[in-house]
Amino acid sequence: GLLMYIMDLVHRNLPSVRTVSMYARADDVNRKSDDELIMLNRAGIRELHIGIESGSDRILKFHNKGETAEELKTAFDRLDRFGYFYHVTVIPGLGGRRLSHEHAVMTAKLLSSINPVSIWCIMLKLWPGTPLYSIWERGGFDQMTPGEVLLEEREMLTLMDIKNPCLYTDST
Repeated sequence: GLLMYIMDLVHRNLPSVRTVSMYARADDVNRKSDDELIMLNRAGIRELHIGIESGSDRILKFHNKGETAEELKTAFDRLDRFGYFYHVTVIPGLGGRRLSHEHAVMTAKLLSSINPVSIWCIMLKLWPGTPLYSIWERGGFDQMTPGEVLLEEREMLTLMDIKNPCLYTDST
């Protein structure tokens, strides 16, 4: 496939490159066969950055993520099985005030069930012209204050049980 072609070009033209890191989605991982994941890992693609955003199916659906928590978990289990390292992103406040507790609890549950190298929390930004901005303008999304987001994040952290060493970063 295309990724193997790219990796072949990398190895031919940049022979000192041993590992390639890239962004991916869980559905990208789940679309690959076991053999494809093994082959890509052997070719040097060993580190992926995947946006979880939330462990709540309700929040993922509201934001049209196109993936469920179970599909995310399946992808991470497969990555573990085939020797990949992965970094994940989470967006505190993504559920708004109404789903804040659910977001903290379900995201902590998902994070506790996987083995990320790092967890990166990024700030929710409402961008004009986006569907979420329009929903917020109509009163359909109750954006949290920075203090409320920190309390939600603290709740998530207290519920997390990460098994392996993991770097936790909050850039908000």
